[in-house]
Amino acid sequence: MPTLKHGIWGTIIATLLLVPIFLSAPFPIIIVSIFILYVLTYLTLIDLQMFRLPNHATLPLMAAGLLWHLVIARTIAPFDYIYGAIVGYAVIWVLRAYYLKRRNIEAIGLGDAKFLAAAGAWLGWQGLPFVLLTASVSALLIVTIQSFFGKKLDSRTAIPFGPYLCIGFWTVWSSKYVAF
Repeated sequence: MPTLKHGIWGTIIATLLLVPIFLSAPFPIIIVSIFILYVLTYLTLIDLQMFRLPNHATLPLMAAGLLWHLVIARTIAPFDYIYGAIVGYAVIWVLRAYYLKRRNIEAIGLGDAKFLAAAGAWLGWQGLPFVLLTASVSALLIVTIQSFFGKKLDSRTAIPFGPYLCIGFWTVWSSKYVAF
């Protein structure tokens, strides 16, 4: 489990990221953004420490996204978010199955698939490529910096992808709903 120190730093960082939202967004978006950011912070801390994205956080995040669009916000195109959840899960599942067949190694977990399904439920299928692009680029950047500073990395080095997916989710969410 994350230590108290990680929780405090996560809370400080999350709060600082929320400041622009409080300055510009409508009240319902502020409330939803607080929920999303704190869940993303929690998932990041768990994945960094345990290399897993637990169901008790990813599945309610997905359900909340669908509930938001189908019931509360009454989105014009609700199927975009249902498809987003399905496509988000399927993309990671297919990548996982391909890599498992090709290299006989489980390189990505189904927690990542459930998380991307949650991202699709909140952002719609149209937002998923941007989540994956942002996550991949940020992961590559961090790994490159770590390598530059002497961290030994090879094809067997485990890298939690959840924090980068969280960065991608937050980036797309904030660019869609929050004017900075």
